[in-house]
Amino acid sequence: VVYMIADQSLKLPVIERRASQMTEGDLLGLPSTNGNITSWNPPNWFKLACDEPVVLFLDEIDRATTEVRQGIFELTDSRKLAGWSLHDDTVVIAAVNGWAAGAGFYILLSSTDIRIASRENARFKFALLSNGWVGGGPGATLLTRQLRYADAMQVLLTDEAFGADEALRIGLINEVVSHDRLLDRAHEIAEKIAKMPPLATRMMKEFVIRFGEIPTDAAWQVQTLMNNLLIQTTADWSEGKQAFLEKREPSFTGRLRKKGDAY
Repeated sequence: VVYMIADQSLKLPVIERRASQMTEGDLLGLPSTNGNITSWNPPNWFKLACDEPVVLFLDEIDRATTEVRQGIFELTDSRKLAGWSLHDDTVVIAAVNGWAAGAGFYILLSSTDIRIASRENARFKFALLSNGWVGGGPGATLLTRQLRYADAMQVLLTDEAFGADEALRIGLINEVVSHDRLLDRAHEIAEKIAKMPPLATRMMKEFVIRFGEIPTDAAWQVQTLMNNLLIQTTADWSEGKQAFLEKREPSFTGRLRKKGDAY
């Protein structure tokens, strides 16, 4: 299914790595020394994921070594690892079909943009307090920022498991679908996003992540700047306007405007 969505909807290559078979060097790369200078050389697959947009498919994380798991959690949280950053043109859709607990719950909070869940199979649990600890990452902070205070505190302090319908009620996920519709619905959402103007989509996500917590007057200025850049430098704004006037579906390409192009 991952390969189908990547090929048919996103038009991106897939890089697949099984975490259970990786060593720390397979994830982080190896150092090289030239005289007195030591530099870090990332593995080729990771360098490719930093240089261009790809679908990065990391599987079997639960069976990986502690060092590999820590590296993957850092990567999914900050989109960075050892000074290298993943390409910005990535939208992460979570299709939850089973347990999202502990580290899985944290990844859901920290690295996914859209979340859908199987009504029959999805289960959620913060899974820390009931084990006697609060966790070493910012999971509780992310939860209280994404949910209402009362709902977030109930999840944190009772540490009880809950299903997809409750996750939808408190705003943790976007949709609940039947098990047989889960991957189809994820595919539909990916296709919808893939048809949106690519540069504007990237800017929207970057604005929310980088500037979502700045004061409103400053956010207004940043968003206006981004909007003006899109209008002045890309052809998608003109295509969107023309499609609206002609009452048709727009065809966005992300093409940069050439000198002499009409607004």
